[in-house]
Amino acid sequence: MVSVLAIVAGAVVGGMTRRTLGGLLVRLLVQLLVVLLSVIGVAAVLNAQNQWYVDWGDLTGTNNHAAHASTTGGSAASALGGATAPATPTTKRPPLPPLPNPGERVQTFTVKGAASGLTGRIVVLLPDRYSDPAQATRDYPVLVTTHGYPGNPEQWLDAMQGAQRVDAAAGRGKVAPLLLVSPQLDFPKGADSECVDAPGGAKVETWLAKDVPEFVRTHLRARTDRASWSAAGFSTGGYCAALATVKHPDTYGSGIVLGGYGRPAFGGPSPLRTPQQKAAYDLPAIMRASKPPVALWVQSSDSDEVSYRSSKELGAAAAAPTSVTMVMANGTVHRTAVWSAYFAQALEWLGTTVPGFSPAAASAAPTAPASTPAAAPSTPAGALAALPGGAPRSTPPGFQQLPVSHGRLLKTTLAGKASGVIMPVWVWLPPAYDDPAQANTRFPVAMLFPGGDGADYTQWYDFGQPKLIAEGAAAGRISPFVMVMPALQVSKKLDTECTDLPGQPKVETFFTQDVVAMATGTFRVLPQRTAWAVGGASSGAYCASRLGFAHPDRFSTVASLSGYFVIDSNVPAGRTPAARATSPKVIAAGSNPPAVTLRNWVGDNAEEQYSTQLYNAFAAGVRPPTDVSLARGHGGHDWKSFRTWLPDVFTWLTGRLDRPSAG
Repeated sequence: MVSVLAIVAGAVVGGMTRRTLGGLLVRLLVQLLVVLLSVIGVAAVLNAQNQWYVDWGDLTGTNNHAAHASTTGGSAASALGGATAPATPTTKRPPLPPLPNPGERVQTFTVKGAASGLTGRIVVLLPDRYSDPAQATRDYPVLVTTHGYPGNPEQWLDAMQGAQRVDAAAGRGKVAPLLLVSPQLDFPKGADSECVDAPGGAKVETWLAKDVPEFVRTHLRARTDRASWSAAGFSTGGYCAALATVKHPDTYGSGIVLGGYGRPAFGGPSPLRTPQQKAAYDLPAIMRASKPPVALWVQSSDSDEVSYRSSKELGAAAAAPTSVTMVMANGTVHRTAVWSAYFAQALEWLGTTVPGFSPAAASAAPTAPASTPAAAPSTPAGALAALPGGAPRSTPPGFQQLPVSHGRLLKTTLAGKASGVIMPVWVWLPPAYDDPAQANTRFPVAMLFPGGDGADYTQWYDFGQPKLIAEGAAAGRISPFVMVMPALQVSKKLDTECTDLPGQPKVETFFTQDVVAMATGTFRVLPQRTAWAVGGASSGAYCASRLGFAHPDRFSTVASLSGYFVIDSNVPAGRTPAARATSPKVIAAGSNPPAVTLRNWVGDNAEEQYSTQLYNAFAAGVRPPTDVSLARGHGGHDWKSFRTWLPDVFTWLTGRLDRPSAG
């Protein structure tokens, strides 16, 4: 509506002005206003669809989202019936099977559920000292984490920062070291199961309530009392966590619900047809009827249209011994950045409220005597586990290791010598990088940028990219490559569009000199331009095309996800004619177009029509040898859609780059 009114007003006012200098200025101002209002209108539509920001305060980071907590029903102590964590570990269990990746903290299992008949993946993050021989008889509490839809188990390690949150809370003595167990929930792959036992379909509730706990108890050093088992989930996974806790209190004594709800919310047709089938998954009604002896920690917000009303119903339905702690963080929306922050608070609630997760209980647990046979060695500080065959994998100085499902993920804060800029950079190494048979192999590189404000985060391992690349490489669809993932901006309020603007941080120099020097000087990567690509999503896509077109001596290939091609900076120096001349659209149409290949992906829904228009206006002026093309995916301008384009993106990208080679 804003865009339509702007266009109409522009046409009316423009037609009324006279052909004088003053009239020309009026028409120019009106046209600028039309463009501005049109952009605001498109941004408002995208924000409404994706719930990125609640209001201007949320956008600028000035909101104070104070959370208000209240407890309904009974106390957590009464919910757990005075349960206490076992003072000693289980010592009479049969020997456990070996781990699939000895010495690693992240373990991935493929499990056939005896009760459900389902076969799915379970990703486990082990406690920091799980493989320490001194801890060989120690058992751990279990936190089963359920992902959103669409989603995968790795979301709890990536977007939710599960490892960082758990390690920080345990390190501060707020919660006991624990097993974080993240099972697959989409059966068949990509389906919205809502964790129900679908009549005639997948028995996902049985998988979550029976098969996953049975597997954990028989394959890991896990406590078995219900006070040491909790379920945690966000969005759809929040409903799954609440379901597991409310309907199976014999297994799960507590649950954490982040932006969840109380009844299934299928993305398509519901398999629950009859009133009886629907009633079996109406959690507020079940709580009122059965009063399960469990403790729930429920987070929502009055700005979260998905979860607000339903979450309040969970609190209203609680009656002793059920205990529900409601945390209303008003002014926040339905996104993982919010849930990750509140997950940190939920862990502290778990440690102070649920006996099995108490740090005191953890510190009281005895360790193995010196004569206990040694388990797999722990990973020393500053180093990674040994490779099969004994080839060591060391962490470069200045980097820290982060958990990831496939390959290796490292992070550093890079102080650029050429630019003077300091920003975080993530590096992902494919599994082939640490294969002893490829010890002398060098790999191509993709420098990949996030969208949004891009300050202090990346989005390129958050959505299952490591798994996708590793499995694609194993199947021969994708050639292995190294991902180098810098943050996009020095500050979320300083958008310099990856350009060295006068008086601003030299981010362009940081990316093209400092980051490149770090990568080539630290890792086994190929140096030639034909082995280097640059890519990004949304604002990161502009950054990719900007760097690729301005620095063809470094980058040969550009992968753009719903990008634009004219500088759109929020600083005065970025709105001058000189700044505009640095835009990819201008460079590609100029007298010296770069020998670079670019492909831009766009979605097929209405909101992506604008992205298509931007690309077409750009492509119309491109001159050889610059080569550009357009690819279409499903969906819109969001990572829910972008992630479905990635198989095509990575296949195309690695098909353009030099393959790994000895050097």
